[in-house]
Amino acid sequence: MVPARLQRDLPPTGELKRRNVYAGSKVWAMKTTLLGVWVKATVLSVRSTQEPIIYKVRFDNYKTLGPKVFNGKNLAYMTPSEVSVPVGTRIIAVCNLEMDTLSARYTDEFKSHLYAGIVAEPPKVTNRGRYLIFFDDGYAQYVYHEDVFVVLSQSNDVADDIHEDLRDFMRAYLAKYPERPMVKLQVGQITKTELSSHWRETVVEEVDASMIKMKFLDIDRTEWLYRGSTRLKLLYNELANAELSRLSRKNRRHNIIPRRHQDGYVEYTNENETNDDIVTIDSEDEEDMVKSRFPRRKTGGSQYMTEETKPIRNTARKSTCQLANAQNAKNKDKSISSFPRDVKSHLGHKDRIRFDSYTRIKYVPHSCNIGCREEEDPDKYRGRNPLLIPMYLGW
Repeated sequence: MVPARLQRDLPPTGELKRRNVYAGSKVWAMKTTLLGVWVKATVLSVRSTQEPIIYKVRFDNYKTLGPKVFNGKNLAYMTPSEVSVPVGTRIIAVCNLEMDTLSARYTDEFKSHLYAGIVAEPPKVTNRGRYLIFFDDGYAQYVYHEDVFVVLSQSNDVADDIHEDLRDFMRAYLAKYPERPMVKLQVGQITKTELSSHWRETVVEEVDASMIKMKFLDIDRTEWLYRGSTRLKLLYNELANAELSRLSRKNRRHNIIPRRHQDGYVEYTNENETNDDIVTIDSEDEEDMVKSRFPRRKTGGSQYMTEETKPIRNTARKSTCQLANAQNAKNKDKSISSFPRDVKSHLGHKDRIRFDSYTRIKYVPHSCNIGCREEEDPDKYRGRNPLLIPMYLGW
């Protein structure tokens, strides 16, 4: 749940319904191009006899500009939505100056402007009740609900409405959502970030949920980046290796290497796993889960699990949330065979083979006879390491 201090600013969840606008309605209109600002306008007439609906508008603060004709994809409602805006919705939003030291282009005499984008992340506890917006020019920023305005209409594939420079990225992002690979970094860590087609040393100055503020060490520049941006070399390398593996049609081996605490890494997050639904499990439940040989990976991996097969995660964080006992038992009884086949190849796993345990007999001086020898089936240990066979036999 969102804290009470944020609930005042967030509308209820529900179906987003686009209402009709008529002559005389106030709207936001695209002034020039998709990458340009959106300004106040008044609808002069509406031609709804054909699809798409055509609107004739006049810019309120630009009297020298004549009326223009737009479809619904180039106009937005003047007031925020009455319900929470879902991920993948075409919107316009305010870009704030304080979010980026290089965002002066978003302002005019310190007055914020509106730019077109897509809702990439819904409001939740971890982002302090804000939407993550991907703007058409490639920038990302957190924005509160009152600064987000829904566009009148959008295509079935919303990526078709986005500027071509961001179209492929957004189509891939929405296709995989809610699964998102993101770089996990902490303040003070140093990593490489792309700038002007060159990898540069950067240090983490601040982390804000899915956003991270990077300072370039060789130049006087700071920049906010989405933690899932391929401008971060850690993620770039991870995705590049995955693509090479896919093209070669080979299952890339993922070795589980001990990770030093100070190292950054790529984590796989799932938006369906909200932090509000954190529960704890007792030791017996944990032992049962371990016995099922469920593959684990510290750097994430829950993106490969369906909602039905997702295990309850043990956590040290306090939480007052509880899940139903039926759901708890359902997850507890899941076996490895019910998980997608690619989980093993992606996360790495070990098949633990158990052999019969033999109890050593204390040696006593004696004269050997036929009873000292116990017949063993050689085929039972065929293919095993010869050096380990004496251990299997209890020698």
